[in-house]
Amino acid sequence: MIMLTLLLDNLILVGQLFGILGASILLNTLMGLFYNVGALKEVFSWEKLLAGLLKGLIIAIGLGLITLIVSLAPAIVEQTVFADQAKIITEAISMLFIISALVAAIVKYAGQGFRKLYQIAFPKE
Repeated sequence: MIMLTLLLDNLILVGQLFGILGASILLNTLMGLFYNVGALKEVFSWEKLLAGLLKGLIIAIGLGLITLIVSLAPAIVEQTVFADQAKIITEAISMLFIISALVAAIVKYAGQGFRKLYQIAFPKE
């Protein structure tokens, strides 16, 4: 029961971070599309748009699987001889890992999106 509670708590946090990640990927994709078509005068490509969205989906699925794996680690440690001492440490490490992985992806995509937004708002002449 403790394992299920921990997993659900992690999934709630991760769900919130996934929302931010999705918004970051969408921002990056749309700003890149607008910048390439509007500023660079490239031809609109459904293929590029779908490839960007598919890449974002694959990243989200991968991060979701990593979250599942890391969330289950404390429950496995719980069954060992040193369960009392190790449980607290592994729970903390798993949450730090999950948050770090998602925040790194969010920062990457949001940063790229903001950079493209800046290029659109203040084009070089």
